[in-house]
Amino acid sequence: MNKLINEDGILLATNQFRTDGQVPTLSDSFKTFRFQVFKVDFEDGESWAIRVPTVSPSFLGLTVYLIEAEARALTELEEKGFKWAPKLKGCDLTFDNPIGHPFIATTWIPGTRLVWTDDSPSRPIRDKVLEQLATIQAELIECSQENKPTTATEHYTKVIQDKIVRIRDGKLPEITEQDVSDQQSLLPTVLIPDLDETYWAIDHGELVGEKILVDSEHDIIGITDWDLATKMPLQQAATFPQLLRLQDLAVPPSAAIKKDQETYLASILAQDTNAAKSMAIVQNAKDADFHAFFLDSIISKSQHRDLASHKWEKAVAFQKDQ
Repeated sequence: MNKLINEDGILLATNQFRTDGQVPTLSDSFKTFRFQVFKVDFEDGESWAIRVPTVSPSFLGLTVYLIEAEARALTELEEKGFKWAPKLKGCDLTFDNPIGHPFIATTWIPGTRLVWTDDSPSRPIRDKVLEQLATIQAELIECSQENKPTTATEHYTKVIQDKIVRIRDGKLPEITEQDVSDQQSLLPTVLIPDLDETYWAIDHGELVGEKILVDSEHDIIGITDWDLATKMPLQQAATFPQLLRLQDLAVPPSAAIKKDQETYLASILAQDTNAAKSMAIVQNAKDADFHAFFLDSIISKSQHRDLASHKWEKAVAFQKDQ
């Protein structure tokens, strides 16, 4: 366990969100990339997850942002009846608590974290998981949709232009103004005109195998780790989940990823909802991989650098030839 976290305070902190006299016990602890997660069990059989960011206290803004984002997303999803996310029990955004760190408390989702590689799981189990995940993503978009006055073009243009200001202020030393100019000039060719003025929806932000919990039959039980979840224009929220995306546009997709995307898209096309129809437009595009990578690069410094280093035009040409 992380020595920076007051583990004895986990149970005391938990008690502030449950005042019915139940005595909690700490039964498990493990680390994810950004959090230390503690499993707390109650006498009545209920279990909670206490998630504590492991970033340094000097990054207080990031720590608070992660917890606020997750709490906001979980609150909305519970209100909308989305059953695949844990339920929020409470959170503390300060360091002045028994744990000594900001934290968030949610219900515990049982199950095993999905192992997802090109070779595992094998088909037909692999197809079964993909079909379930396609339904879950469509439900997430359907239940969280929100009309906003800002179009996708206006939103992304503002984010790109804000980067120029940050570059001139010395806050983005890894990126040049020319990189941003190239990105801006390509934006109209990447966005899908028919979806420019459509609604926004929640994007999980990091939907990879370890965030997906399954039972012994590979039925999906739930999705964890919503700290990167945010409302995005539909044509970004509707892209393939991250476990089906290319990690490097300069490397051709494997046979497994191609087959996975085909299976996923077939499941989307079989659904008769507005969300699924929009997802099909995005995911069935010839340059769907570049579309997702490009939109992520508007926010992600590492993906921006990656596309810029490979020259934007070459990356586009490579994808269109696949």
